[in-house]
Amino acid sequence: MKKVNVLLLGTGFALATAIAAPSFAKPHHNGGEKGSHHQGERHSQHRGAKKLDRMLAKVNATDEQKQVIAAIMAAEKPVKEGLKERRKALRAEVQALDPMSGDYSDRVAELASVKAAIASESFVQKAQLKQKIALQLTPEQRAQLAEMKAKRQQKRAELASMTKEERMAFRAERKAERKAERKAERQACRAESQ
Repeated sequence: MKKVNVLLLGTGFALATAIAAPSFAKPHHNGGEKGSHHQGERHSQHRGAKKLDRMLAKVNATDEQKQVIAAIMAAEKPVKEGLKERRKALRAEVQALDPMSGDYSDRVAELASVKAAIASESFVQKAQLKQKIALQLTPEQRAQLAEMKAKRQQKRAELASMTKEERMAFRAERKAERKAERKAERQACRAESQ
């Protein structure tokens, strides 16, 4: 009788968990649409382009410089996509590995060397891209970028020394400042267009 009660209780708990679990699960970040994590990849690519545009605007890059850099970025895109596809295929291979197979350790070592080769190619590609872009800038613009980088590193060091509460307050203040700046810029643009 005791075994039957434990069995029924266990079955009831498993059934309740199976029914309730979906209601406790976190919805997908875009409202539950499955497969939408790919949106984030496009978003990060767009964010990277915007970051480059802002950087070029801050150093007052000419239209010619912007066009040449855009052409460099467009030429590098297939290389980046190829590396991305190779990383994706590698992940699939790793997930497909059977840890109980006899050649598991050999396959893991082989895939680790493939991963290292991809990482190395990606590192070199990014460094070469950085160099190609830097060559399009004047020495003054490169100095300006170096100064901006030093300021960013200083801000990161300051943030790292703060407590979590101080960082949150600092970021909220900075966000409000940027929002006010953007609002002022929009108002200035509207005033110019009228």
